[in-house]
Amino acid sequence: MALAPSVAAACPLGPGTVWSEYAGFGIKGYPVESVLSRPNVTLAVGTEAWAQEYEADGARTVGWHMRLSSLIGPPSQPLSRGAVTSKVPRLVQLARANTTCDPPWLVLNEMLAARLPEPLTRAQLRYRDNLYVLSRELAQRGVRVVVLLPRVPLSNTRYAGYWRRLSWKADLVFEAYSFSSRTAISRGEVAGRRYLQATWTESLRRLRPFVVRPSRMGIMIPYWSRHPISGRVGLSDTRWFRLTRMKVRATRNVAAAQRLGTVFSWGWGTNPVSGERDPDKPRTACVYLNERDPALCTP
Repeated sequence: MALAPSVAAACPLGPGTVWSEYAGFGIKGYPVESVLSRPNVTLAVGTEAWAQEYEADGARTVGWHMRLSSLIGPPSQPLSRGAVTSKVPRLVQLARANTTCDPPWLVLNEMLAARLPEPLTRAQLRYRDNLYVLSRELAQRGVRVVVLLPRVPLSNTRYAGYWRRLSWKADLVFEAYSFSSRTAISRGEVAGRRYLQATWTESLRRLRPFVVRPSRMGIMIPYWSRHPISGRVGLSDTRWFRLTRMKVRATRNVAAAQRLGTVFSWGWGTNPVSGERDPDKPRTACVYLNERDPALCTP
């Protein structure tokens, strides 16, 4: 596949922090697509045709799989190891088809049961083992695996060794959704940014003992509108865009201080299924990109 010059010059992804935006369902075919799909932006996508279209616009792409449970089973009823390994060839193909650069990436959404009462049941242990086996097999075939975590493991877990073994095979990315938009914006620019940084840094501090090195750790920040706590919460355009910039600045500082390997954004979709109908979403995405680099978008 021929790459646009700006994309070819930017490959491979890394070695510094890689910023990537989820751009699958709810983004493709909606107005926000024209904002995100552009040179020097990396989009995570699960459909080869969409990846090709984004690359034609000059964007970079990485692979994404939306339903990890379909690959390893749910925690209550995990698949057999043979069923898991049988899916590996198709997933390698997906990662290669959807990633602009080498090595191919595959983001797995999302690991459940990261924080459960211990000891774990036999089924829960099998579920975790399935994820490790899947990550190991993909990594052995040259795929950079990224696992999304909605929860940080228990600090006093008896399974600390499991997490460190997993982090040899996969990046662990924490979904940093637990913050208050109202709290951040009410504190003003400096104090609000510090609030976000402190909130996210604390979560990463608890995750750090379970990863072999900081570059195996990442964070996902939501830019959704509808969520009653970390969404728009009735903010005017001016305050909403100000909060968007604060979140980018806070994320940049956290990523640098923690030496993160990846930063992901989530929530750009606008579709009836999710309820994310905010007509300002394209403008918000432009503000987001502009704060990262003024050359990316002009609000």
